[in-house]
Amino acid sequence: MDEEETQATRPQAVFEFTKRKRWADLLISELVNVAIFVFSPAGTIIHCDAAVHSVTGYSEDQVIGKNFSEFLHEGDSVAFFKAFDDSIASQSELTFYLRVKASDSRDKSVRLIQLKGNPYLNDAKTECLCVFAMLSPYPPSS
Repeated sequence: MDEEETQATRPQAVFEFTKRKRWADLLISELVNVAIFVFSPAGTIIHCDAAVHSVTGYSEDQVIGKNFSEFLHEGDSVAFFKAFDDSIASQSELTFYLRVKASDSRDKSVRLIQLKGNPYLNDAKTECLCVFAMLSPYPPSS
């Protein structure tokens, strides 16, 4: 039997990942060096996952309930929130590169972060309920 016949007679194993239980949880847990954030329309951090520490240097407890501006380098805060507000107003994706301050206030170093976010709107598409975002180190490590 030649190779074409062998391949034609073998049943192909097709696996649909989305048919697995908790497939979305599995997918998110496989993201490496990516922290998932949920922001209020005012920029308050509503939720973040455990990867926040590896990406930003802060723990979940340090960031939940605080405004994102508290963690940004002073030179990035105004420009970021202008882009953040524009993204909500235009209902479009936000991509922004910013500097996050070190978690120790005595340390003046920063981490360069890429943020990609999308506003989540009510059913009528008239009000932003929150902004989902992924933060990852920039440049990405290979």
